[in-house]
Amino acid sequence: MPDGWFEVPRTEEGLAAIGAELDALVDTSEARALLGRAARVASEETAADPHPNRRTWAGVGDREAGRVDAYLTLETLTVRGLDQDWFLNAWSTFEPGGGNDMWLRDYEKKTLSGRRAVSGRDFMQAPADDSGNRQLTETYRAVLFTPVLSTVLLMSIITKDLGVFEDIVGYGDTIADTFTFSNVRSAA
Repeated sequence: MPDGWFEVPRTEEGLAAIGAELDALVDTSEARALLGRAARVASEETAADPHPNRRTWAGVGDREAGRVDAYLTLETLTVRGLDQDWFLNAWSTFEPGGGNDMWLRDYEKKTLSGRRAVSGRDFMQAPADDSGNRQLTETYRAVLFTPVLSTVLLMSIITKDLGVFEDIVGYGDTIADTFTFSNVRSAA
């Protein structure tokens, strides 16, 4: 993972074990306290994630603030009968409902890490909160078709701070383009 990210543990023990890693991501004790609280919340949310194979990283964009500005997830999935066109269509036409609005969907087929892939981004605007504000979230998504039949690697980066990434698709594709894949499926 690039600098500025830490893997979010699912357990209290795991959270205690990353203290030095969190220290290295910030410049002040105040920022470290804020990052510690943010890491605890992220750990609790990750522990409650119904996808046990999904791994989550939190990104710290401002060393002085100690704020988590983005989340990155990776997960392998078995998807029988789905291809690049299915993901391209699904991500390009998805309607979230619940008062959320989708803006600027921009996905395309490409090659990442030598594998067939689809990646891009969209913006989702949440319903108004009590003060009438509607939070806007930018999401990068990529799916890479692995050498193992019917298995894909799904990656996402989500941020509510639209100033964090100058080019979220370029950033995400650069990470996705570093993955290596084995042709062997491990026995369960």
